[in-house]
Amino acid sequence: MSLNAFDPRVREVFVTTAERLRVEGRLEGRLEAQREVVLMMLELKFGPLAPVQSEAVRFATGEELDFWLHRILDARQIDDVLVA
Repeated sequence: MSLNAFDPRVREVFVTTAERLRVEGRLEGRLEAQREVVLMMLELKFGPLAPVQSEAVRFATGEELDFWLHRILDARQIDDVLVA
């Protein structure tokens, strides 16, 4: 069955929902990529991370990741980065 077979209002709901899901998927993809970058940079600079540190990055918000990314280059130790 084609989407055109539905009432225009129903089509709009489908399209709106689909677009929202696409946007959410793109945002989640970007967030996951940013997490991978932070993990990679931390490991390159400080060596293998403790499980609690890896978990902190894996569940970090976008704001936390941005904050940490700005601190990595100047940090002398990992605790200088992963602070709230």
